[in-house]
Amino acid sequence: MHRLMTFIWLVSLSACSGSKPLALDHHTFITFGSLGGFAGTYKEFRLMPDGSLFKKSKYQGGFEVMESLSKEEVEHIFDIIHEVNDLSLSTNDPGNLTSFLSYTKNGTVLFECIWGGGNEEPHDQLLKSYVLLNKLCRDSFPVR
Repeated sequence: MHRLMTFIWLVSLSACSGSKPLALDHHTFITFGSLGGFAGTYKEFRLMPDGSLFKKSKYQGGFEVMESLSKEEVEHIFDIIHEVNDLSLSTNDPGNLTSFLSYTKNGTVLFECIWGGGNEEPHDQLLKSYVLLNKLCRDSFPVR
């Protein structure tokens, strides 16, 4: 699991253009997204504690700056992520359609979960966190 997330992170790092280095300058962030399927799609979001939000997809060369989330939304999300972290979850079950969620604090990955293979049932709190993150970030638009 750690190898897959490290690989995703390294691919993201190497694919980031020089014009958007901000997404990689932070040491504390939540990473979540999905990958796989027939078309081989890839979508990753990175949320910073200050509400900055970045998105990367299969068709982008680097992270795209999105509209920031409000302070209240970010505090709520990070509270939930801390609860998930306290559960000491470890899910490594990639599949054709894979979802992932990880939390990095001060440059150290505190947890990373990968699911979608059908062999492991992800914890309810993990799924709730993932759904909430997607709901809040789905409505965010690129900053132009």
